[in-house]
Formats: sequence, structure tokens, C-alpha cells
Amino acid sequence: MTRTVVSPSPPPSLAGVLQELRAAGLGRPAPLRVFGKFVGLVACALVVLAVVAHEAALTPLARAPLLALGCWLLASAAMCGHDGAHGAASTRPWLNSLLAQAGFTLLGGLSVGYWRYKHNSLHHPRVNVALEDPDVQQGLLALSARQHAAHGPFIRFLQRHFQAPVFWLVGAPLVMVDLKLTSLWFVARGLWTGERRRDQLVDLAWLAAHYVFWLALPLVALPWTTVLLLYAVTTVLPGIFLAAVFAPAHIPYPLVAESRDPLLLQLSSTRNFRTNWFFRFTLIGLDHQVEHHVAPTLPHSQLARAARIVRAYCSRHGLPYHETSWARALWDTTVSVREGWRTAEVVVAG
Repeated sequence: MTRTVVSPSPPPSLAGVLQELRAAGLGRPAPLRVFGKFVGLVACALVVLAVVAHEAALTPLARAPLLALGCWLLASAAMCGHDGAHGAASTRPWLNSLLAQAGFTLLGGLSVGYWRYKHNSLHHPRVNVALEDPDVQQGLLALSARQHAAHGPFIRFLQRHFQAPVFWLVGAPLVMVDLKLTSLWFVARGLWTGERRRDQLVDLAWLAAHYVFWLALPLVALPWTTVLLLYAVTTVLPGIFLAAVFAPAHIPYPLVAESRDPLLLQLSSTRNFRTNWFFRFTLIGLDHQVEHHVAPTLPHSQLARAARIVRAYCSRHGLPYHETSWARALWDTTVSVREGWRTAEVVVAG
């Protein structure tokens, strides 16, 4: 009598997902594609913003949607730097840095060194982990009962009654303001302490170019009041847009007190959202946050193909895979922020 021994399949892991993605031919950068997209988005954004600034015949009713479109295209172009910051745009490090600096720093006024530290080093591996992921340490906001308990009586009162409207009406418009100020502080502190001084000097040069590009050069053709107003609007609106893109990916889920499974942490704390062709093109892969968090160095143009593989992997191993409409994701985010002050933190364990 013969007996067939079947070796058990390996347990699910991040390495296992990445192996399947590589086997499907995913992961090879396409620098011409992403740089071409970046240039095209920048050109479109600047044309729209130039029309808004120069065309005096435009009524406020016509100017407002054009301004919103220009800011959305600008934010989209800047987020092409996301691929560069993750090393997903090219096999050449200098090309990745060029795209990151051109997108994040020249267009957005953000230090790439600061973004890589905050986003790549802290947020990605410890997504939604309380006290470790800077994206869920939101100052006066409480996204868990533990955060709520750490504040004084007056702040706790505001959190219980006004947290959701404050998040959208105050926090979201100030996202880019906060990132720009924190970037300047990060570079200044690095230069003072001598930490990675060469990188800080490069960041400083790109930051100087940002202010020349957005504030000095436009003065050649526009009044200073128009220049300042345009700069303020192109800071505030993209901040709202970024909050509406990044927050729905993670905030609908409880904060994590402790995690013992890297793959399960990413899957249980992240969601995709479905949208139309225009936003799929201009979101630079941020509608596929599950795949991006599982494989951060995957070019954004490959994330839709990767979704089929990751979804099937999760189904096969009984793992969560979160996906919903963008409208539902925004609503869930609002509810989660509103109820965050009394939400218990969770333990993620395989």
C-alpha cells in the first residue's frame, strides 16, 4: 500500500505575495512612461492655472472649477514623485531622486528626505500602529480611546463633539501647510546637526527652486496679490485632495496597539477604492493602496494588474482584502474620525 505525502503549502507572507508578483513579470520600472506622464500632467496643470490667472473675462462660476481642476492636476503631477521616492520609477537611483525632487519638492515644496523618513521608513512598515505611524498621530485629534485619554478635559470635549468637521474643514486644508513647514524644519535641523548634510543641501536647493518657481517667476507677469493668492490656493486645495486620497486608505480601520504579522497588518489596515477612468489615471496608483503597501517598489502603472494577483492570494489563504467605492471610503473615514475618541486599539496577530 502506497501513501502519498503532500508537502504543506508555505504559510502566507509578504515574501510569498512578492514572489507571485515577480513571477507574473511585475516590478520592472518604466521610466519613460512615468516621466512622460509627469511632464504631461505638469503642462496641463500650468496651462489651466495660467488661464485662471490671466483670463479676466472668466466669471467666478467658471473660474472655480478650472482652479480646482488645475490644482488636482498639479497634485497628481506632484504625486508622480511618489514612485520616485519609493525607487519605483527607474533602476537608476538618480532618476528616482530626480522624479521625487521634481514632483514633491519643486511642485509641492516638500523635502524628499523628510518624506522618505516619514512615509517610507515609518508609515509603511508600521501602518496604523499607534505611537509608531506618524500618519495616525494627528496632534489634537484622537483616533483611539488611548489617544483621547492623553488629552486634557477641554480637548477631550472638542474631540467628542467636533472631531469630524474639524478634520475636514481645518485639518485637510492645512495638510500641505504642515508638510511644507515640517519639511523646512527637517532640513534646517539636519543642516544644524550635520546629519546627511549633502542630502539636506540638495533638498534645500530644490526647496529654494520651489519658491522661485511659484513666487518669484510669476511676478514677471502677475501682480503680487495674484501671485500670493494663487500660491495659497495651490497649497490649500491640493492639501484637501491629498487628505481625501490618503485618509480613506487607512483611517476607517482601528489603530493597532501591537502587530505580530507584517502581511496581515498591511491587509487589515489598508483598503482600495473604486472610481472612474479620469481619477484612475490621475490618482497615480493611490486608489490601489493595498497593492502599494504590499509591494511599495511596484510602479503605479502596474498596481491594477497586481490587484488581481493579490486579491486571489488573499482569497486562497483566507486573508482580508478591502475594497469599496471612493464615496463609501470617504464616508467611512468621516465616521471613523467622529467615533475615534472611543474606539479601542486592536492587536493584529496571524
